[in-house]
Amino acid sequence: MHLDALWFAKAAYATFNFGFGAILIFLPVYFSAYFDKFQIGILQTLPCLCSMLAPPLWGAISDALQRPRLVHVVCYISGSLLMFGMQNVSDSFVWTCLTLLDQAVLALVTQLGAEYGKQRLYGSIGYGLGAYATGLVVANYGIGWAFTISLGCCVPGLVLLFMLPSPPPRGSSSGSFAVGVRALWHRYDLMALLSFAAVTGAMGGVISAFLTLNLFELSGGSAQIVGLAVVCETLSELPAFYCADTLILRLGTVTVLALALLAYGVRLTCYAFMTNAWYALPFELLHGCTYGLAWAACTKYVYAAAPAGAEGFVLGLLSAVQGGVGRGLATLVGGHVYNAYGARYLWGVTSTGVPAGFLALWLFSQTTSTRKRISETSPLIERSGKD
Repeated sequence: MHLDALWFAKAAYATFNFGFGAILIFLPVYFSAYFDKFQIGILQTLPCLCSMLAPPLWGAISDALQRPRLVHVVCYISGSLLMFGMQNVSDSFVWTCLTLLDQAVLALVTQLGAEYGKQRLYGSIGYGLGAYATGLVVANYGIGWAFTISLGCCVPGLVLLFMLPSPPPRGSSSGSFAVGVRALWHRYDLMALLSFAAVTGAMGGVISAFLTLNLFELSGGSAQIVGLAVVCETLSELPAFYCADTLILRLGTVTVLALALLAYGVRLTCYAFMTNAWYALPFELLHGCTYGLAWAACTKYVYAAAPAGAEGFVLGLLSAVQGGVGRGLATLVGGHVYNAYGARYLWGVTSTGVPAGFLALWLFSQTTSTRKRISETSPLIERSGKD
């Protein structure tokens, strides 16, 4: 039964991210046929506004009701039905589904003594397969099929969601949510980590929004280079997620996040000086550090450190500052910079996030020095013989 539950978690990650990868990768190229870089930045910012508000809101509702499964299903179905009609409204539910899925899987691996990263890596597999398969379909039948493929993943995803065990409440009563939220404002370690997530979210947002377009233009309009870049990024996530829990245990959360910042610095330096799109491919293998390790370390720490009864709300805050505040500001400003000054200047400006990230990380390390490193000693990797 335990093994079945873990496979349901793996399948849920793979299915959801297959549909996500089917549409996310091709949007900048799709937009470029109709809009300039500044307009693309605005369009990329609108979903960020949704992810800024929706995950903490729905996470708070699930915590207050102590019904995360019900809220997850409502968001999943609503986001699917609104996919074609009101894209930016549907994003309010799609980003929430990612957060609630993380909450369910984190509760499951905590209960079973398994490793979070070994479940999350199947999301990377699904994302890469979705992007590759959609690329083949789009090349033959048009960009509209990307939306159809994404919607087609919703039905099996909903079935897997019902098979996944619902996370048990960690709070003892419905009032635990209010108590947890009040306690949150005195958790300076979480505030510092959220600041770090906002900075890395900004750098990651610029890369995800404009790198494929930059490579597309440098290569003279080659879709092949875009596909290969996605393949390199996806492959790099697999060992990163697989080894994430072990690395966090041995090196500590602060060291792992520092490695992610160094990888960001190397990637952005490469983009700023590259004159050939193919030069970027080896550096895309660092995506496993900048995204995989950083995501696992932040998510794992936040869930373990969250006040009892407020786990969904705190995970929603992490998603909001990383995918909403950070990415939203980055894509809005980045679109203007790209349009007015070019890609090289954009990457140079984005690289200033590296020292800002180290400042936030230093503050985080100072606030955690007296807390016995919650995430490294949490049950998420104890008895980690299960995959």
